[in-house]
Amino acid sequence: MRKSKKFTPRVLRKWSDAGRSEGVLTDYQPWHQVTRSDPASLGRSHLTFCPVLKRMRHQLSDGEQKILGFALMVPNQIDVREQFKLEREDHNNHISDHDSKSNMVINKGTLKISQELGIKHPELINGEDREYWIFTTDFLVTSKLELSGDAYELIAISYKSLDDLNKKRKRNLLKIERYYWLLEEATWLLLTPRQYDKTVGETVLRVLPWVMHPHQVSAELKKKCSEVGDLLDGLTYTKALKVIEKNCEIEADLVPLVFWQTVWSGLLNIDLTISRFTSDKVRVLENDVFWDQNPIVMRRSECL
Repeated sequence: MRKSKKFTPRVLRKWSDAGRSEGVLTDYQPWHQVTRSDPASLGRSHLTFCPVLKRMRHQLSDGEQKILGFALMVPNQIDVREQFKLEREDHNNHISDHDSKSNMVINKGTLKISQELGIKHPELINGEDREYWIFTTDFLVTSKLELSGDAYELIAISYKSLDDLNKKRKRNLLKIERYYWLLEEATWLLLTPRQYDKTVGETVLRVLPWVMHPHQVSAELKKKCSEVGDLLDGLTYTKALKVIEKNCEIEADLVPLVFWQTVWSGLLNIDLTISRFTSDKVRVLENDVFWDQNPIVMRRSECL
């Protein structure tokens, strides 16, 4: 039987030497990964190829997979990096990964931050071998600001269970993470299952395979699908797909792809509490009501 892998100082150095948590877009590789050589996570892991970001995605739980679904819906997002490493030492502002004009801004790492906050920095010790722990943020979303084509925004997202928030040590470590992103001038969100409707989360998890399907439909086809939105309101899911099939003149097996990818692009605003039953009805929502279903877009967050 294969023994469970453990975190050691040597493992942290090995990952750093391998270039984990470096790069952007297709070149990025997360710090924690779903591999046989990585220590196992507590949740159900997901390793899937995302054609939107054009690389393998490493999610360590169902909860993280739901947050990925919400992140892929964020308007104007250009990159979503999971298991993002927080630097221990002084470093260039992370916006410089996408905007070279920002590489002159130097921010503090987690070691200095922990000293300022009076919180002991976690450390791995294996005999005489010691290494300070490397913090990670579950997701770092990079999006373009609507009013400027060359300005970017960072949204850092930490996903935790409600049990985690009941532990003083974990809350203190989250304070280090929050302060780190405050110095980066990024939006930091602490998400738990309380920030979104449970049924919406289940829908996100269920339809994500359509959203991340290898076949990505064209912008023209999504626009065509959005134009029949008013005809779908009140129809059963089955009948709604039939209307899209007829009006968009596409094959039946492509219709769910077109439907859900149009929803995720923000062009078709539906109630995401729709159940898995094909007899459930499609409800078209006002724009603000639709986006209120997404905790990242609405910047909802737990308080520490």
